[in-house]
Parts: sequence; structure tokens; C-alpha cells
Amino acid sequence: MLADMLGGWEIVLILTIVLILFGAKNLPAFGERTRGGRDERRKALREAIEKAISDRPSQETEEVPTGRFLMWVAITLGVVCFVLVLSQLSR
Repeated sequence: MLADMLGGWEIVLILTIVLILFGAKNLPAFGERTRGGRDERRKALREAIEKAISDRPSQETEEVPTGRFLMWVAITLGVVCFVLVLSQLSR
């Protein structure tokens, strides 16, 4: 996405400024620090995902709707459908 906003000359200019500011000797060390931080963030994200998955309750403990609740839902939907059909027929 950044390449769409910047043309070739702008990228060359930015790279030249970075080279002047940090120097050729410091660029590899800067890259290693950046890469190390990226690896640490990935590791932390992976650990957070694994912890969230392990903390999630198992599906066996989830409540299953009772027959009475399902009967109430079915009757309610039936009544709603009946009222909609009657309103369409009365037009």
C-alpha cells in the first residue's frame, strides 16, 4: 500500500536519507534490532492466542437449549408467520 502512494524517486530519496542518517555500518545492526523486535511480537502473539484457546471453555460445558425453550421459539415463530400471512391476505 505504501508503494502505491510513493513513486520510485521518493523511495530512493527516503533510502538515501536513511543511509546518510544511520551510516552504512549501522544499517545491519538496525535491521537486526528491527527483526528481533518483530520476532518477539510474533512470539507474544502466538502465546496470547494459545492462552486464549486453552482458557476457552470446552464445548461439553456449554448449555444446550431445553425442549421447553425450543417449543416456545417454534410457537413464537409460528404466530409471527401466521400474522404476516394474514396481513398479506388482507391487502
